[in-house]
Amino acid sequence: MNKKIQTIINYFKQSKKARILLFSLSIILLIIIILIIIGARDVSKEYSHLPETEKIAREKAEGNIIQKMSKYLKRGTDKVLVNLRLKKAKEIPISPAPATKDEKILRQQIAGKVVNWLETLKETENNEESYSLGYRCKSKEDCVRDPTDKQLVIPVLWSYFHYYNQTKKPGILTMMKKNISSYAKQSFQPDFWHCKLLYDLNQSPLFSPEEKEAIKSICLNTFLLRFEKISQRANNNDINQFQAEKIITQLKNPKDLTTVSDLLPKDEREFLIYSSYASDLIYRYFWLNTPSNLNLAKTYFDQALLFYQNHKKSPPASLPFLALATIDMYKATRNEEYLKLVTYLNELSLQQRQTNTFNVIGLALLEKEMFQLTHDKKYDGLFNQYLSYLINYGFDSSGYQGYRKNLGAFHNLGTANYIYDTRSNALIISLLLK
Repeated sequence: MNKKIQTIINYFKQSKKARILLFSLSIILLIIIILIIIGARDVSKEYSHLPETEKIAREKAEGNIIQKMSKYLKRGTDKVLVNLRLKKAKEIPISPAPATKDEKILRQQIAGKVVNWLETLKETENNEESYSLGYRCKSKEDCVRDPTDKQLVIPVLWSYFHYYNQTKKPGILTMMKKNISSYAKQSFQPDFWHCKLLYDLNQSPLFSPEEKEAIKSICLNTFLLRFEKISQRANNNDINQFQAEKIITQLKNPKDLTTVSDLLPKDEREFLIYSSYASDLIYRYFWLNTPSNLNLAKTYFDQALLFYQNHKKSPPASLPFLALATIDMYKATRNEEYLKLVTYLNELSLQQRQTNTFNVIGLALLEKEMFQLTHDKKYDGLFNQYLSYLINYGFDSSGYQGYRKNLGAFHNLGTANYIYDTRSNALIISLLLK
């Protein structure tokens, strides 16, 4: 055996072609390992914002180790390819010109298709409506419909509200009013914006005073994560005590912080929840004029920011939503320190070049807010760039590069495995109808 091994070694030492072949195989193996690692991290990020039960179910569905490695390799390859497309899209010169009339009509038509798709996800049980989390599909297999989640009714309601304001289609307003009456009798445990979205409806003349009271009830009848502990910390938290330069200096430091707290988000999913709560509580303050909500918002915001500082070497894909929470903090206080921080967080978000749809949605929403805040046309150009990217590469319809199953909805930019997420599609409707 030793002689055979020695013979093989001598062969590789003496043969230049054999050495080149061995080197090539080593490079290929290294690339495969890197793609598997990238794919595993991408799957983990994709699952991070899902409810825990759905997250566990999807992880179990991955199968044995060989199936997982195959899935991660394919996902890693998809991620790299999509990242290259996104980089190419970012290299297109930014035009500050507004969308043309034809583009606006096209975007409205796409929004209509997505609204129709959302309607297919609605389920009713015991007179309570909920929506499926969406669909998971593979290129050569039928799509699998995900379980329902009651928390999705709010972003879907918000998307209908924007769609009706643009189209005035009969039946939409009646359906919204019926849903509001039903939702007001229920309780929610939101994992994303809730009061922030409902606040738009409350400010609209479409609804009567009684209906606006029902909308307020939906906002208030919620249970927040770690609320009791956060409330205790919030008692001594001054929303105006905030130093942007200190935080920016820490973020520029290449090392992560090592801060430990029992209030910190446990993972990226909770990071998004905390960022969302900060915005929601600001809008509760706008609604009710209760300063205690500002202190709560600041506490959730502080913990989300601390989580990001602890993980800035591998930043969460939902970073744009922390930046959006910072804008809401600024709106509530007019403290210029928050404005300094959001300008910096916006720069960091633009550098991320994440490739999942939810991150691109966050970037589009952030640039839209930055434009409204500063009136700087570069932000409007960035908004249109991200929206065009979503339409071209994420919309599943014939004639688009995102064409997969012709579902008339947006997927996660995958090329072999694609997820059609209900919340993401609801948020995109508002972007299409800007």
